[in-house]
Amino acid sequence: MIASYELVFVNFHAEWCPFSQQLSPIFKVSDNILSQEFSVESKRVLLGRVDCDANPNLSNRYQIMKYPTLKFFLNGKLMKKEYRGQRTQTSIVKHMKQLLTDPVVHIEYNNYSDLSAIIHPKYNIFRKVAADLRGFCEFFWVTNSTFLTSNKTEIIAFKSSKSTQQSEYDFIYETYDEFSSWSTYLCTPIVREITFENAEEIIEEKLPLVILFHISSDYKSSEIFKEVVHKELISATTKVNFVTADAKLFDHPLHHINKTKKDLPLIAIDSFKHIYLFPKFEDLNKTGILANFIEDLNSGKLHHDYHFGTEEQTTKSNSIQINDIKEKDEEVDKTQTEEYEESEDDFTEELLKPVADSVFKKLAPSESRYTILKDEL
Repeated sequence: MIASYELVFVNFHAEWCPFSQQLSPIFKVSDNILSQEFSVESKRVLLGRVDCDANPNLSNRYQIMKYPTLKFFLNGKLMKKEYRGQRTQTSIVKHMKQLLTDPVVHIEYNNYSDLSAIIHPKYNIFRKVAADLRGFCEFFWVTNSTFLTSNKTEIIAFKSSKSTQQSEYDFIYETYDEFSSWSTYLCTPIVREITFENAEEIIEEKLPLVILFHISSDYKSSEIFKEVVHKELISATTKVNFVTADAKLFDHPLHHINKTKKDLPLIAIDSFKHIYLFPKFEDLNKTGILANFIEDLNSGKLHHDYHFGTEEQTTKSNSIQINDIKEKDEEVDKTQTEEYEESEDDFTEELLKPVADSVFKKLAPSESRYTILKDEL
């Protein structure tokens, strides 16, 4: 049935969940409103509900970890973004109408307008992919362009939002799968910018965050970070998420690890248990150093060092204790010796003190909005 409709909105819920109970009448009213505007015969929109207790296989297939979880299917394909907006009929209906609008911006040159987009054999493919990637890329269909050379009748161009140059490609698609694969690669960045709007969905992926904290106008550090990730760390994207964070927005995490804007740019890993600081941003030009830092996370070394100190720190601390004890006069009384040893224990504890506990974990789906089934963060 999902494949038969352009847009399907599914409410994965549980009857006993209070948030699901609150949403139920709102969801039904939203369904009624949309049904009046879009007839069943049009096959444009459908709202459905899945009781996850009664349908555990569906719940497992779509990895439902909280109630209610609201997912979209567009042209039979699960959309990347869930609905995380306000649970009101006004917000739900407005969002769904927006998803049903044409995602392609049409540009006609020379004040000449025709039906070239509609009748072009590839336009439907272009529009479907644009709908899939709504929110990731903007898609423009340009006709009667003066930029086409005499030997080309069509081109595909891509421009990053922070680039002044566009790249043109000889690739000309013939099928939906071809164009979808190509566009998804370009439009879904390996390094994402984390904001308060998308933090919940990124953190819900349950992959530790490798974070570049920087000033938003500092494009150079961001480009260096992205270049290292693309050159050396593509294989690591199954184990961590790479993100950049505007230090102005996320000043609290910086204060939490005793850093200020003067220390920027800096890199840290938030494992959702602890935050680990990458030693020096300047060291990124050394091949493999960030990869080794991430490997230390995956092997548990960073976690061990967080609680017990590095091998170098432990050796240094023990050496200080042994040397100083030997230099102590043998006539020091027992009380003074005990006091000394206690002070050295305090020194060791300070030396091995961890940086900070996780901050970004607090931006995960909230128990004030969802019934969380299993919190693995």
